[in-house]
Amino acid sequence: MATSFRRLCAVTIAAAILAGCASSTTRKPLSQAQLAQLQPVALSLSVPQPQVYAKYEISSAGTTGAVACGVVPGIGILLAAACGGVAGAMDASINASRAEEADVRMRPLKDTLIGLRTERDLQDNIAAALAQVQGMKLAGVTLTREPLQESYFRKVLAATNTGTAMFIEVDYHLVQDMSRLEMRSRSLIYPRSSGASSTQAQMIGAPVGTPGAGAASRPFDPENAAYRFELVYRAALPSAGTDAAQNARAWSADQGALLRLALQDGVRQTSALLAQDLQGLATAAAQTGSSQRARSGALEFNADLAKLSAAEAPSALSTDMPATPRAQ
Repeated sequence: MATSFRRLCAVTIAAAILAGCASSTTRKPLSQAQLAQLQPVALSLSVPQPQVYAKYEISSAGTTGAVACGVVPGIGILLAAACGGVAGAMDASINASRAEEADVRMRPLKDTLIGLRTERDLQDNIAAALAQVQGMKLAGVTLTREPLQESYFRKVLAATNTGTAMFIEVDYHLVQDMSRLEMRSRSLIYPRSSGASSTQAQMIGAPVGTPGAGAASRPFDPENAAYRFELVYRAALPSAGTDAAQNARAWSADQGALLRLALQDGVRQTSALLAQDLQGLATAAAQTGSSQRARSGALEFNADLAKLSAAEAPSALSTDMPATPRAQ
């Protein structure tokens, strides 16, 4: 059980760090001519979590305290370090406690979702949607739990024979009060072919660079991606209240039918909207939701679960049969 709490802490904190490290503009489109130059593409889909989780407020009080310790005149380096260590330990303890509380709230809901393999649905739906993009040629699809970071980028590009690699990372969770489901995705394309992009020609094996030298010295900085797209899918619980436990019970009703429906729609919208963006198409109007472009460039889709539920009967997502997730 302690391991699950640590994993929840790690996933939640990593998601927060990812959100905080987003580039200044989250969208960098491609023209059809540019997309044609990047083919074929090896796709890596990263879904670090094994199942849906509930977010919790991450404590940073200790971090603030540690900074305060360091600026008190005369406190000394060793004492400041000790103070910071205690503050960091306090944060870890608080976050572990909050993770446990979130896990307790999620437990009954998780029981209704046994057998779901949302990551496999994402893999299959995204691959199918990209196969319909004009000029797109996928040279394989890999599902992994590894987070998108430089070491993984380098490993994939070193292992593939294609000139281009596409990376997609997806995180899905219930917000703190469990009033809505969020599915966030980030898509990046990095070519290594000189024919695709002269600025990317030496990306594979390029030096990390020196601190403070800017994005030019960090080849896998999102600013250097040939293509960049972020999507936030939201599905609010109809008639949600402010009590997390009550909202959890509402999601759990009828064997988690509403949450299953929201996850299914999130997978569908994530796949379809990515394909539309790659083709430079305007976001199609949806009868069961609305979309808008955030100032950062990210696309936000807000689903209407009441309309969605009325429009179609909830159908089950993939279960353990007939295949197992192709994660590495």
